[in-house]
Amino acid sequence: MDDANLAPAMADLEQLYLLGKGGCGRVYKCRDRRTGHDFAVKEIEIAGREDRCKLEADAMGPLLVRSVRSATTMTLVMRYLPGEPLYKCLWSCTRFSEGFAKACAAQIAAAIVELHGRGYMHRDIKSGNVLLTRDGHCHLVDFGLAAPSATRATAKCGTHYTMAPEIFVGDGYDAAVDWWAFGVLLFEMVHGAPPWPYKSDGSALPAYAARMRATAAHLPWTSDVPVSADLQHLISGLLQVDPAMRLGPSIQSHPWFQDVVWAEHLAASGPELTMGFQQVDGAQQGVDSAESITSAENLQFAGF
Repeated sequence: MDDANLAPAMADLEQLYLLGKGGCGRVYKCRDRRTGHDFAVKEIEIAGREDRCKLEADAMGPLLVRSVRSATTMTLVMRYLPGEPLYKCLWSCTRFSEGFAKACAAQIAAAIVELHGRGYMHRDIKSGNVLLTRDGHCHLVDFGLAAPSATRATAKCGTHYTMAPEIFVGDGYDAAVDWWAFGVLLFEMVHGAPPWPYKSDGSALPAYAARMRATAAHLPWTSDVPVSADLQHLISGLLQVDPAMRLGPSIQSHPWFQDVVWAEHLAASGPELTMGFQQVDGAQQGVDSAESITSAENLQFAGF
């Protein structure tokens, strides 16, 4: 841990402004009065979420600097990552070139492998939960839905357009759901949009899930968006409806990544980003137009 990330005393943190908010917490940009270093501080209302708060803190890994619990809240002090959510950068330039997408994808894939190696699955990987910084780093953020990967999960959670088919079915799933979401994210980066709508747009979610499965079997490659055969093969392998057939950590040896040196820890390095930065303070807590699934929407899956 470098000096900038040494755990500050809570009394020394000055709250500057709100970075983002969710259903049970808010994230603020704060500054250590002693050192001048900036941090992102997430305040979570515990209220029956003790286990969830601990899971989120554990899943953060090196992003977490310290955590403090009171009777009603859990405060997570995190590394501050100045940048923009990937979707903002993407929308500013319509779509990424394949080379730029590869540089980002390699870092995201390395972050997923690292997270799974620590025994957690993210469960909400999407363009709003990847932060791109000016120095070319891609960071996976918002671990509020993370869960242990050693046991199969059954909760229907995530964001409509990146939720794997097995999450909708409800028979249980594992960390393979993160690789499905990564495949959707790859398609989104090079096409400018996912293969299906970002949200169900009022239709029943089971119908939306059925459309997603059908589209995954015949992905809409178009001649006006040139995508190499290797990348098409990779995305198709990631978007296998059957999780047993889906590509996973083995993608590191996939031909599309043949020029990537994985040993250089690409989760923490990359090309200089020169697009999409209207501001330097992006949301540390992922926020975008595609919101995570709600409890009310879960009710649509009764008997599905």
